[in-house]
Amino acid sequence: MKININTQELRDAIAIVYPALAARIESSYTRAYEFIHVLIGNNIMTLTCFNLVMQIETTIPVSTESSYMGEMLVPGKMLSEIVKKLPADEASFEQEKNAVKITSGAMSMTLQTINPEEFVGLSSPETDVKISLPQGTFKRMIKQTAPFALKDDTRPVLKGSFIKYYDDTLEMVALDNLKFAKRIENVVNLNDLQCNAEILVSASLLESAASILHDSSDEVVLLFSKQNLIIKTDKVTIIIRRMEGNYISYDSIIPKDCDTKAIVNRKDFYSIIDRAYLVAQDDKRSIVKFSYTDKYLYVSVNSEIGSFSDEMPILLSGEPISIQFNARYLIDIVKVIDDEEMCFEFTKRLGPCAIKPVKGNSFFYLTVPVDR
Repeated sequence: MKININTQELRDAIAIVYPALAARIESSYTRAYEFIHVLIGNNIMTLTCFNLVMQIETTIPVSTESSYMGEMLVPGKMLSEIVKKLPADEASFEQEKNAVKITSGAMSMTLQTINPEEFVGLSSPETDVKISLPQGTFKRMIKQTAPFALKDDTRPVLKGSFIKYYDDTLEMVALDNLKFAKRIENVVNLNDLQCNAEILVSASLLESAASILHDSSDEVVLLFSKQNLIIKTDKVTIIIRRMEGNYISYDSIIPKDCDTKAIVNRKDFYSIIDRAYLVAQDDKRSIVKFSYTDKYLYVSVNSEIGSFSDEMPILLSGEPISIQFNARYLIDIVKVIDDEEMCFEFTKRLGPCAIKPVKGNSFFYLTVPVDR
């Protein structure tokens, strides 16, 4: 039995699931996860990839002459490459014994398949904790935190993003040895019970999930199970395995008070440190000096390749302060903040600098100063 598919919809669907296709080294005990699982029924094709830590599933409409049902495992990398080069706007799949025939226009190609029973994916069970929020909001939460997770293996638990739900609030945290990022948003509880939940998942996998989400007000549903975080949109389901280990008690590193508070325009501040970095990056630590006074912030750099100075108006409360930071760390933080203004908070002890919204608590960042 033939099924007909819109070529562009097929390309888009494979692009969605492909980040979860297993590489050979990841699936050494079975080759099934190097294949895309294809399930056809009720005029719907469901495509699934699973690399043992993340599973992505999506659906597209197909047309058949009857209520055709079929299941197959198709070589993932080969199918992806073929679909990119299909010559016509429509393609057809015809399942044969241990093979699938793909035609598009005058082109015809047959790929060997394997027994679909070899593919054992993850399930997405119903749980007590089921919440929703706009896709665009969740996507920004990931983009504003996950990049700050540790990139090396010195402390594996810090390679994760910690996600916590409580009191109709979703909190997301990531940190390394020098930076800390936290985002908070109000969400909708879709269950009658008011339960708390928390989970640690790979920050890099969460970033892969964000690349699939739309920057829109369309709903995304999150489910917290004992082993997985499940992310559901209208046509896509992403399941990410829980990481092993206990996340650090990060509340203890957040300063409880401050001696100096400065409100700055975000775009103006970003422009200054972006220019300063041109000179500071010659130094391995990219040191930039910031002098916060009653009315102005003075920014300066002295490096082997030259010097730099600039200034901008600010609103200061508390004691004036001079402090040095790695410009790269500040750029990484400021570029992901959406607010027009932001608040810098310092202590006399020159501990970590806190970066917060002027009003509310939707984001919170920390970075440490540097000494010469």
